[in-house]
Amino acid sequence: MMQKSVCRPAARTHYPVEFRERLVVLARVSHSIERLARQYDPFAATIHDWIRQGVADEGARDDRLTGTELDELHLRRREVNQLRQGSRPAVKARGLICTRRRVIAEVINFMTAKQAEYSIQLM
Repeated sequence: MMQKSVCRPAARTHYPVEFRERLVVLARVSHSIERLARQYDPFAATIHDWIRQGVADEGARDDRLTGTELDELHLRRREVNQLRQGSRPAVKARGLICTRRRVIAEVINFMTAKQAEYSIQLM
């Protein structure tokens, strides 16, 4: 007899906070995590991660960042990526002017398109 396959989403699903909190409470009240995973959608490993994160948020674990610390880390990484992106137009502009002869109109079009985003000193 063939076993029925379980269809799960291939992409990461973002569950509502209330849903996650409810499953964590159910798991802590001695419900089987595997049963919760079958009954609801998330994988058992996902529920285990939510429980670990909840314990870290309560301060009982020091080997894992709290939710607030994770949010701060993501914000800082995003800022670093934006700063790295900010230096690229200057390199592109140098490439337009220095590497080979370009039509002046092409350089002016580039600078006009980017002047709202970047100061003229960068260009």
